[in-house]
Amino acid sequence: MNQLKPVIIVLLMLTSALAGCTGTGTSNFEEQIADLEKSNDEMEDTISQKNNIISLLENYTEELISDAEMERNSLLEQLEDTETSLDDLNSMIEAANSLILTLQSDLVVQQDLVIQLQQTAEDNRADLSFADLTGADLSYTYLRYTILIRADLTNADLSYANLSNADLSDAKLIGADLSYADMRGADLSRPVWEPNQQGPMGADLTGANLSGADLNNANLTNIRAVNLQECPAYLPINWQCVKNNLVGPGVHLSYANLTDADLSNLNLANAFMRNADIRNADLSNADIRNADLRYANLYSADLTGADLNGIDLINGWLRYADLRYADLSGAHLGWADLTGADLTGAYLYSADLTGANLSNAQLYATDLSNADLSNAVLTGIWWYSTTCPDGTNSDDNGNTCVNNL
Repeated sequence: MNQLKPVIIVLLMLTSALAGCTGTGTSNFEEQIADLEKSNDEMEDTISQKNNIISLLENYTEELISDAEMERNSLLEQLEDTETSLDDLNSMIEAANSLILTLQSDLVVQQDLVIQLQQTAEDNRADLSFADLTGADLSYTYLRYTILIRADLTNADLSYANLSNADLSDAKLIGADLSYADMRGADLSRPVWEPNQQGPMGADLTGANLSGADLNNANLTNIRAVNLQECPAYLPINWQCVKNNLVGPGVHLSYANLTDADLSNLNLANAFMRNADIRNADLSNADIRNADLRYANLYSADLTGADLNGIDLINGWLRYADLRYADLSGAHLGWADLTGADLTGAYLYSADLTGANLSNAQLYATDLSNADLSNAVLTGIWWYSTTCPDGTNSDDNGNTCVNNL
């Protein structure tokens, strides 16, 4: 153990030195990059030196363990070849075993030091919040744990960059080259929805190149990633790249082109999809609870079994939506606001429309067979050749289904 003490002292000195390293952002673009790279280089050199010492320590420890085991084996052989007393040999063997346990304990301490080094690197991450890095060449740059909250990285080259665990909340990455970037565990969300914003949008990756990028375990809540040049190689659970658009829970897809897209069985809960073009899309069995679909064009969309429950009546998230010929059979639309929606030719067999607001909706040739409209708002509806919930036709009921629910 005395032989290990000098090495451990050196190790602790290096840990203290590393704890004082911090990266700071500057207002000057070029100085930011230079300072960040210098800070990263110094940190990596220090960690490299530390890892080399730890590696030497581990090798030395393994050698001592090996020597102790050889000594123990030798003693066992002596037990057969000599007249040494059994008690003495057992005592020596116990001492050797004790030494092995001590050395193994020291090895665990060394491994803990490695973890502390990694934590130190995280605690001393560079802060480039709000930095203007438009068009910057940051390819292959080490930006792990870097804070880039609301940084402007429009058209920046971040190919092959290490952005794992970086904080990119609300960052602007429009047109950025993120090909083969390591973005595992990165935070691209919007943690706080500020008032009067056009939806809770997080990082904006519109038109970005994500070819080969790794987004495993990244937080993508509220991000906008439409019209991508290329899709990423890896995405978190519940996320997919559809027609070069990232789709998942809480995604921002306003004005996105998702015509003819296969969105079946996807989790789009809390998605912001105002004015999205979703014509002819397959949304069967999709989870669209609390999604904002105001003014979305859902012409001829298939929403068979889709769950649209919990739509906010105050915001009217399906107001004036184009749902012509949409298949909403069995859909959960309880308390949804469908004010002014065009449901011409829509198929709502057995749909749950309990408490739904259908005022001023167009129900031309709409099939409401077996639908539940309990407590629904039905004022100002345009009924024409509508199949009422009881199976009768509105034309035979005085051009209404109000009395045939």
